[in-house]
Amino acid sequence: MTAATVEARAGEEQEVDLASRHIDEFAYDKAAARLERMLDPQAPACAKTPELSPAGCRLTERGPIRRARGLYTIALYNLKRPNDAKAQFRQLLLDDPTFTPSPAEYSPEVIRLFTEAKKDVEDEITARTIELQKKQKAYEEAVKDYDAWIDETEKLARTESVVVERSRFIAAVPFGVGQFQNDNVGLGILFLSLETGFLGTSVVTGIMYEDLVGRSIESEADATQTNQQLETLRIVNIASVSLLAATVIAGIIEAEVSFEDSVPKTRVRPLRKRPPKPVPPPTRVGIGGVPDAPDAVGVGVTIQF
Repeated sequence: MTAATVEARAGEEQEVDLASRHIDEFAYDKAAARLERMLDPQAPACAKTPELSPAGCRLTERGPIRRARGLYTIALYNLKRPNDAKAQFRQLLLDDPTFTPSPAEYSPEVIRLFTEAKKDVEDEITARTIELQKKQKAYEEAVKDYDAWIDETEKLARTESVVVERSRFIAAVPFGVGQFQNDNVGLGILFLSLETGFLGTSVVTGIMYEDLVGRSIESEADATQTNQQLETLRIVNIASVSLLAATVIAGIIEAEVSFEDSVPKTRVRPLRKRPPKPVPPPTRVGIGGVPDAPDAVGVGVTIQF
């Protein structure tokens, strides 16, 4: 692919070189005829070979087209066709507003003609520049909308609503299980802590009570003191069991009262297909190609904003 492009460019440059030699030899008619064919959108494209065409061919590369049009103005002017030469200058400026003729190649008369042509197209170049600025602004807005769409889509992906079904049997489980099912974590931790504490106290005091009873039978310790200790353990055990039962009942009642059969929740879901990202508009004032030449290469000039 690269080799073909280089060959095409070399061939087109040689075509232009031939026309340039005709001008150097003052053969303006030959140069004009060949250059006209190079810029003719109906002419066949130059072959991708370095050989010259017999009668000329259509250029497709931006550099040779720009050079050929400049040479064409010289030939036309010297053939006493100043209006046609000025028309070529106007087209050249529309394609490349930065073009400036070199005094080493263009005569003062031709440069004056260029100055007139430049004044003729100033308004059109300005209008095209303004239009491109509008397209650039529209493109930037489209990019903002695209980025906003991405953000919105990602947010929706993280917040898809689903319905979770709950069980009343689980709500009746003690130790804060019902509260946790109801998403009341604070109460769940409270009931879990209280019920675990009361249960632990009742088990420990029961074990201590049985152990103390066994040791009192085997020893000759003071019966009065032992009875007081046993009574204290019995009271604490009964209190802890009672508080455990009360807390369990309270927890179950609270969980059943706060119970909801179904509750909406969120979950991550796949992103929907992204839309095509906006394509930036052309950033040049010049025409994008040779008219009626779909396979021609663009001849615009880049203008940064």
